[in-house]
Amino acid sequence: MIIIYQFLIAAALIALMILVRVFANRAVLQQRLSCDHSDNCGETDCPDRSDEKRSACHAP
Repeated sequence: MIIIYQFLIAAALIALMILVRVFANRAVLQQRLSCDHSDNCGETDCPDRSDEKRSACHAP
């Protein structure tokens, strides 16, 4: 009976690690995709570049 509990705990930990990896990859992918697009200042109101704090992916 103890072997079954150990197996279930190991399976739960593996599933947890897989979920953490999936969510981490999703966050990284969203960050990369957001950096691929340039600012659409013509369509929206953007502050002046001198006033705006920009991330490295949007740096001039």
